[in-house]
Amino acid sequence: MINHTLRQQNFTKGRIAELKWMNILKKQYPTIKDRNIKNPFSKMDAISKDNNIKIEHEHKNRDTINHHKYRGLMVNQCKIDYSVKRLKKGIRQIYYWTCKDGLYYWELTDITKQKNELIYYRNGNLQTNEGHRDVVDIKKKYLKKYIEKIN
Repeated sequence: MINHTLRQQNFTKGRIAELKWMNILKKQYPTIKDRNIKNPFSKMDAISKDNNIKIEHEHKNRDTINHHKYRGLMVNQCKIDYSVKRLKKGIRQIYYWTCKDGLYYWELTDITKQKNELIYYRNGNLQTNEGHRDVVDIKKKYLKKYIEKIN
């Protein structure tokens, strides 16, 4: 049975982290807009268009872990599939993870050339007892540090 209380707490915590993350990105992407205001389950969390370059941004909160202790950082495979389609329309795709040891990012530019950067598997949230899903780890050696600490 799904633990809806813990699921809601995780959602709220993630939303707070997203707002911090967007404030940091505003320095580099002044036009960044929060897509989750209208739909908390939007395909990507934010969009920007600066210097005529459209970018969709996705954020994952992992503030209880140090990124280097894992083989990579996870995102649902449906996000990657969506990004592949958006790349064909000329829209850049960048993923961010807030970890205990900083903010990390990875940009999907060409799924064919970047296949070796990804690990596909199935995983579920054991805390909330949610079922398994298709997920992707972005291997840690391909992650770039954005800043030292967010707090």
